[in-house]
Amino acid sequence: ESSADVMSFYSGGIRTITAASNGVYINEDNNAAMNFVVEGALNSNMIHVDATNRGRIGIGSAPDNNAWLYAKGEIIADYWSGGTNSVFYFDGKAHGSVDDDAYVFRVHGDLVEAASGTHPLFAGTYFDKPAITSGSATVTKSVNVYIANEGTGGSSNYALYVNAGRTQLG
Repeated sequence: ESSADVMSFYSGGIRTITAASNGVYINEDNNAAMNFVVEGALNSNMIHVDATNRGRIGIGSAPDNNAWLYAKGEIIADYWSGGTNSVFYFDGKAHGSVDDDAYVFRVHGDLVEAASGTHPLFAGTYFDKPAITSGSATVTKSVNVYIANEGTGGSSNYALYVNAGRTQLG
């Protein structure tokens, strides 16, 4: 179906894609059975939005039932050269405004308690140890969180700053 400013594509009587002058819409009619999947040559789930599972999203994998956003990837050194291999690499620039903070990466979320029982752990961020597969190379340092340097440019610079609360190391 098309008009002067809108073109819609149907499959099985369901509108799947609408292209309009203000954007392209996938599953605009909120059909619960229609997922959105982008495939690549080596990965059939480059991006996978599961319409039947509360909009869960998978990047590099099908969505995981335990997370709203699940990303899975692998870097193989044979395909890349001249740099460090990173599965996730965030590179951004935040332009600070007067009297405001600025962050390159910020995590915020709400943890909601159950009506009863005990929660063994609530954490804003949880890092699990990296699994290192045996090879013939020597690993000099294996760490869970690595902070390369302290910040620079401030009147006080820190590698790690705990603003308030108890801190336990070790």
